[in-house]
Amino acid sequence: MFAFSFSARPAHAVDEATRLYNEGNTLYRQGKYAEAAGVYERLLASGARNGRIYYNLGNAYFKMNRIGRAILAYERAQRLMPGDEDVASNLQFANLLKIDKETTGEVNAITRFGRWLLNLFSANLLSFACSLCLFGISGALIGKMFRPEPRLRPVWTGAVVSLGVLLLLGGTLLAFKIHAREFEQAAIVMAGEADGRSGPDENNIKVFTLHEGTRVFIQRAEGGWLLVRLPSGIGGWVRAKDVEKV
Repeated sequence: MFAFSFSARPAHAVDEATRLYNEGNTLYRQGKYAEAAGVYERLLASGARNGRIYYNLGNAYFKMNRIGRAILAYERAQRLMPGDEDVASNLQFANLLKIDKETTGEVNAITRFGRWLLNLFSANLLSFACSLCLFGISGALIGKMFRPEPRLRPVWTGAVVSLGVLLLLGGTLLAFKIHAREFEQAAIVMAGEADGRSGPDENNIKVFTLHEGTRVFIQRAEGGWLLVRLPSGIGGWVRAKDVEKV
């Protein structure tokens, strides 16, 4: 279990959020996992957004054997705490227990590495790093203008090149994260079984069946249906009520 703070919220809201968080933790330690999950859900519904709440919520759902809910909570925790080893470990273990597995044949090594790299840094951290690189490049160029001594030229040039490479890498990762967030909305199957069909209607051909905990990417919505894509690239229409967005 984690401890955390609500430093950005008003004092009265902080007190209530802290009380609920501690209450949830107490219930969890007592083995009252359903009650603990309910308290964490109330805390999130109040507007709190913290990776540690989602992590503890995932643990509570995992203890209740609600794998889909646990995976969803861990996924949300990972977005708020990228690179956290406990979150990554619990998410990996929960994924081992779901019925639908991603095999190495479905997802190549480059894709897996790309996902790992994207999950390692948050969008805010990447934005901050890119800003620092820009300031650093500007400072190096100014230094090159006002301190043009031959002995300092390699220093200014090396700084510009090094920071430029870092800026390019960080900017690329940031662009991919923004694209994934805006255009590839991840979702988790919540239903025990969810049939994927060739069109947004029960009368269309069934092309696959998904199970609780499976991760999909939402392409578009139509009525009460969602067109989703699996990591393997296969797509189909599922009922919107059977999945929940990360």
